[in-house]
Amino acid sequence: MAGTNMPISTTSDLFDPATNAYAQAPTETGPIFGTGQITRLASGKLLITGGLNVGEGMITSNTYLYDPATNAFTNGPPLPTPLYHHTATLLADGRVILTGGATGSGVATATYFYDPVAGTFTAGPPMSTARYWHAARRLQDGRVMLFGGNSGVGVLASTEIYDPATNSFTPSASMAHAGSGSAIEVLADGRILVAGGYTSTAVATAQIFDPQTGQFTSTGSLNAPATAGPPFCCRTAGCSWPVVLMVTKTPQAPSSMTPRPASSR
Repeated sequence: MAGTNMPISTTSDLFDPATNAYAQAPTETGPIFGTGQITRLASGKLLITGGLNVGEGMITSNTYLYDPATNAFTNGPPLPTPLYHHTATLLADGRVILTGGATGSGVATATYFYDPVAGTFTAGPPMSTARYWHAARRLQDGRVMLFGGNSGVGVLASTEIYDPATNSFTPSASMAHAGSGSAIEVLADGRILVAGGYTSTAVATAQIFDPQTGQFTSTGSLNAPATAGPPFCCRTAGCSWPVVLMVTKTPQAPSSMTPRPASSR
């Protein structure tokens, strides 16, 4: 799927694990920038939100929907504000919560809900800490946990949890190792693996969060420093595979917090 920073592309590819091959997908209805988010909805459609074109310094508020049943893209509603390096997590009720990210003027504490029935975005509760290039995962109890990231001033070790029952965020345990751009995966027993990431360079550290104890513990290091790859893959229910990391020998820090928003479609 498109997402390269330069030049802008509107082409996509579909990967078939049965044949281990790519095939041409339909042309997108507009350019999809890197560092946006792709979220699989309960319907099976893909929601694509935001992103940054580094080459032109543009952030987009565009969103798109891909329907595998029709093999076609359609325009979605615009984001309330252009965003990149945010997160977009499917909730148990079918909505998607978008958290944080970078805007044209700084790092956000704002959150938004996408309602696939109404086809609209609405404002959500503010996060406890402004963060971008963080990670988010839904816990087995339906809450959503945010991990690390960058405040625009420095790398974060803090975490927080969104509880749909109270519609609020509360700070949680500090990570054993601060980092942004870490790969996050929920293990079969409900614990969460946080692997790699970026501080002033890529790191090889790994840690595990246990929701039962509410604590992080260090675990074995990666074979090489790594940051998480682009968010262009979606985990399906009942499916599991090894955590995949994009090894970065000479990682590049996220862009300045002052790119200009992209013009509307």
